[in-house]
Amino acid sequence: MTSKRLPLPLALSLFLLGLLGPACGDDDYAPYRYIGHACRDDFDCAPGIDCETGREFPDGTCTVPCRDHYDCPRGTACVDVRGGVCLVYCSGEQYCRVGYDCDSRDDRGGPGESLVCIR
Repeated sequence: MTSKRLPLPLALSLFLLGLLGPACGDDDYAPYRYIGHACRDDFDCAPGIDCETGREFPDGTCTVPCRDHYDCPRGTACVDVRGGVCLVYCSGEQYCRVGYDCDSRDDRGGPGESLVCIR
């Protein structure tokens, strides 16, 4: 399975969402959900953002596919989970939603690891 690069308009929109919207947790902004927010399906996330569910993502999490950190909005990292997804950076449990841990995952598209909110 090959990963596709996001079209430039979508990538720019996601970048702006990262600048304007909070990275994780509940908020009172519009009906849209950004990277790191809880979700049941794609409709719970902002347009162009997917809902990942399963053991690693209790209560689901909104995310986008990525090939490297440049594909992700500010405050998130591209990690090698499910072929590459953007997840919220963290430096401790207090930065993650309830049910999530701040854990190290291999970076996608390069050497290294990032601390992200995941189970």
